[in-house]
This record gives sequence, structure tokens and C-alpha cells, in this order.
Amino acid sequence: MAGRLPGTGSYPWVPPGRHRTIRASPIHPPGQNPKRQMASRVPAGRLAEPPEIAALVGWLAGPENTYVSGQRIVIDGGFTRV
Repeated sequence: MAGRLPGTGSYPWVPPGRHRTIRASPIHPPGQNPKRQMASRVPAGRLAEPPEIAALVGWLAGPENTYVSGQRIVIDGGFTRV
């Protein structure tokens, strides 16, 4: 769902998929690697890096974007296509 900004129309929504963050590092038993397990389920074969998501959000919010609005742009390495 895209939101609305008064006087500007709707704005894009960027739901990130699985990405590498400190919060994605839960306490886990020795010998298990939950990040590797999550990455193995993503067609791209890895988790997204926060700068990859930030780059799109920055572009969407910046002056270069003069036409994209009201879209849901998923950054998930192809996960939703499976």
C-alpha cells in the first residue's frame, strides 16, 4: 500500500526482505548460523545489505525521482517470486 502526502499525491512503499542487521543476529546455539539459513532461502543467495535498501529509498525521496509514486517496490533478492 502506498501512502498519501498532502498536496503531493502518493508516495512509494519499500518493504525490505531479509536483510543483514544486528537485530537479525539472534542468540543461537553453537554450530548454527541463522543468517546462512535465511540466505539459503533467497534466490539471490544472500541477505540484502542495509546500504542497498537505503540507496533505493534515498533515490525515491530525492530530486532525481520526479515520476515514481504510489508503488510498492520490494527489495528481497527475488524471494517473493519463488
